[in-house]
Amino acid sequence: MGYVFQNPDYQLVCDTVYDEVAFPLRQLGVDEKVVKERVQWALASVGLNGLEETPPFFLSKGERQRLALASVLAVKPQLLIIDEPTTGQDERNSRRIAELLVQLNKSGVTVVVITHDLRLVSEYAERVVVLNNGRLVTAGSTRKVFTEHLETLASIGLEPPPVARLMKELVGRPALTVKEVVLCERA
Repeated sequence: MGYVFQNPDYQLVCDTVYDEVAFPLRQLGVDEKVVKERVQWALASVGLNGLEETPPFFLSKGERQRLALASVLAVKPQLLIIDEPTTGQDERNSRRIAELLVQLNKSGVTVVVITHDLRLVSEYAERVVVLNNGRLVTAGSTRKVFTEHLETLASIGLEPPPVARLMKELVGRPALTVKEVVLCERA
């Protein structure tokens, strides 16, 4: 199992980016040749290749978040829990992380994302569990939660992405992404 904290600074302990990603592997006694391969793969996966000798705290907040993710990915966990993965990320890196999580899930990794980024959820999540003050509010497919439970979400201060509300109000059809809106218009 791997866990990526919302605040990456709580899990960064080494002097260089390379050593940070290598650290958990070395703790597990992984051969240095495998360590090198996994570090390179993990850094490339999160867009940090080329920064191996950089001290982690010289990185931006978003880069440190991706570094923390890389250090967990290098271990190749079967269960990945990641808290607020898009914290400090620009749009390009938010999508890169989301697409990486989707690919990991398709390869058999169970991915649990804790987030308030409902656009990210609407575009990438298959299932949603909504909690409020530690209590279950609703759960189900993303489509069901964002189209059938709008009032429930609003009652706890959550609003699904504007496109979901707009499509429901304009045409009564559920759409979670702009891409789905375009496909609805072409049909």
